[in-house]
Amino acid sequence: MSLPPKKGKIQGVKRQLILDLQTFLWRFEQGGYSRDSMHEVLEFLEKALESEAHEIGGAIEEHISKMITDCHAYAEGKGNPKDVVRDLDQLRQDLEK
Repeated sequence: MSLPPKKGKIQGVKRQLILDLQTFLWRFEQGGYSRDSMHEVLEFLEKALESEAHEIGGAIEEHISKMITDCHAYAEGKGNPKDVVRDLDQLRQDLEK
């Protein structure tokens, strides 16, 4: 069993997650919140967030997994883009605490 990452490293990972979420939201906005734009930026989101979330673990990792699932659902024709944006922005705010 490995030791949890040091506090400074976690803060760095959180900062990177916040930047990645901001980038994703900006790209999604530039695409008009369309399903096509979700498809285009979802791969970026998955790659960036899954590895960083794994470093933090716990509730943040679970929250990010749910967000990715919600983004996939929207990209496949389900869900509401406002809900996706609201949830992603809430995650960003939680990380900033």
